Amino acid sequence: MFAIWLLAMTALSSAEPSPPADLAVYAGKYPTEPVNGVSFLQHPRVRAAVEAAVPRRSVRAWLLDRRGQQTPVAVRGDRVISWGCELRNCNGRDWTLFIDRTGTLAQICYHVGETMRDRSRWFFTGRPSELRPDSSCPS
Repeated sequence: MFAIWLLAMTALSSAEPSPPADLAVYAGKYPTEPVNGVSFLQHPRVRAAVEAAVPRRSVRAWLLDRRGQQTPVAVRGDRVISWGCELRNCNGRDWTLFIDRTGTLAQICYHVGETMRDRSRWFFTGRPSELRPDSSCPS
C-alpha cells in the first residue's frame, strides 16, 4: 500500500505546471511573477498571441524575453494589460501588451524613440500593423 501511495505522490510531484486558463489571474502581479508555476510572459497563450500579432522576431524578443522595468499586470474590461520598457531607457523604448483574457486576440504598442520619434507601431492579431502618432505607449 505504501508503494502505491509513493508512486502516486511521485507522479503528482513531477507533473508540469499548468498555466492558468483566465489570464486575469495575473492582475496585480509583475509579468515575470509565476502563477501556478508559469509567468504571464511565459504563458503559452500570451506567447502565441504576441507571435500571431508581431511578425518580427526581434520585436517579440523585446516584448517577451528581455528584462526591463515593468508595471504589474492590470485588467481593463475583457483585456489584460502589461507595460514594460528597456532597462534605464524607458523614454527610448517601451511597449504595452493588450491581450484578451483568453489569450486569443492581441493589440500591442511598441515604441523606439530614436527611430520612430513621435510615432509608435501598433500590432494587431489578424491585420497589418500601423504607425500611430504616439510618442510613447500607454502605461
